[in-house]
Amino acid sequence: MGSDVPFWDLFNVTDGKVFAPGSEGFDYDETSPWSQLTLKGNRLPGTITLTGSATHRIDVQKSNGVDGGTLIERGYVPGKFDIDMKIWTESHWDLWKDIYPQIFRRPAKVDVNDAKTKKAGATATQIDVTSKAALPISHPVLDLMGISSCLVESIAMPRPGPELGTQIITIKCIEYVPPTKKSAIRKTTGAAVNVGLAKELQPAVNKPISPAEAGDGSPGGPPVTSHGSR
Repeated sequence: MGSDVPFWDLFNVTDGKVFAPGSEGFDYDETSPWSQLTLKGNRLPGTITLTGSATHRIDVQKSNGVDGGTLIERGYVPGKFDIDMKIWTESHWDLWKDIYPQIFRRPAKVDVNDAKTKKAGATATQIDVTSKAALPISHPVLDLMGISSCLVESIAMPRPGPELGTQIITIKCIEYVPPTKKSAIRKTTGAAVNVGLAKELQPAVNKPISPAEAGDGSPGGPPVTSHGSR
């Protein structure tokens, strides 16, 4: 079905050449390793630009009328990043039409958010499906950040690129991080310090005096004392 979608440029019926410039070129950008990306074993055609970030979720606890606050690190959040693929030749288009159905998840698959943010209701089977749906990915920057697999969140429709005859396709991805049973919670600043009270400052315990301590008035026994006296 997708293989029948025609290339966007028009051809001159006389010489068979494309009117618009940018109709010729390499299938893959060899000018820089940062312009190359592999997704699920497929090298994306044209030139690649990558943007995004890896994130920690940090809560700021602030009291009214007080400057500053306590920062609490709640753990690592799967990184989100965008792949901008610029293509301009018919060969690029043919390569992309072959890759597209391989990387975009089909209905009934569970995505990374289903497994992580709804883990109370996510079954082991659903989490396993998510793990299998994660795609291996490789790019110099992602390798540096330790991101090796992702799920494709969306693939945008082609839009005109900066040069005449080029098209940009944006692939939005979420890093796949297997769910963990417990997440680390750490106060990073402003945490209270627990200091034990001196023994003499410890709060008194209201413990009743036993009959043996109070005495029963018998000969040779301990004297009778009132409750709490010495």
